[in-house]
Amino acid sequence: MREAELRNLVPELDEFQHIAYWLAHRGWSEANGGNVSVRLVNVPDEVRALPAGPPVTMPLVFPALADTYYLVTGTGKRMRDIMHALEPNIGLIRILPGGRTYASLWGVARVTSEFAAHSAIHHMLLTERPGFTAIVHTHPVTLVALTHVPAFADADALNDVLFRMQHETRIFLPERLGLVPYQVPGSIELGLASAEALRTHKIITWDKHGIVAIGRTLSQALDWIEVLEKAAAIYWTVTQSGVQPRGLTDAQIQATLDFWGVSYDAVTHVPPDQRG
Repeated sequence: MREAELRNLVPELDEFQHIAYWLAHRGWSEANGGNVSVRLVNVPDEVRALPAGPPVTMPLVFPALADTYYLVTGTGKRMRDIMHALEPNIGLIRILPGGRTYASLWGVARVTSEFAAHSAIHHMLLTERPGFTAIVHTHPVTLVALTHVPAFADADALNDVLFRMQHETRIFLPERLGLVPYQVPGSIELGLASAEALRTHKIITWDKHGIVAIGRTLSQALDWIEVLEKAAAIYWTVTQSGVQPRGLTDAQIQATLDFWGVSYDAVTHVPPDQRG
């Protein structure tokens, strides 16, 4: 199927390319760094009828993902190339019966080396938070830099700094940031830990590696990253001037949340309208 025809059937392709542009433009996806995926909710019959390539073994087995369809960055592919050409750089894949293998229907045959994380997260989202379909993993410089500061090895300490830098962080992310301790990139352990952390967060940091965000769309997932990266940049800017930031007080944060009607469950830390 020609790309123009597929774009008419799968509007997520346009957003995928738009997000790749911004990740490359911001310098968050050096070389082939970062990866993106989105589960297709409404799959046209024409897409289901596309001939499948050879089956590729999944890094993790998820029977619940059988017969689900995804757009995923290809292994070794660059965001700066995706922004110019989709077909040589991303794959439209179908998870085959049993959830042990996938097959490419269009584009590249093999997807990102981080597919252990993407598949584990998508499994959790499909079964627990089905309203969320998109995953963005990228490497924002200031957020990654903060994970190298010994004082911020603890998630509470990191959150206490970031979420006092500006009001938008608590409005958009009242449950704050999840922290996944260092794991080998591409490993099954990293994938499972990420899925667990995203049960109660919309954005997590991989220690000394990067950020993963989920959203109802790819654009929304990018929103969370932009908001938090801005908070990190504010912190670095103030500290580089030789001043320790005061940050928003508890009273100022609570007044802001009250004004905007933002609340979240004290146990799950997930806002009522964001649980899925």
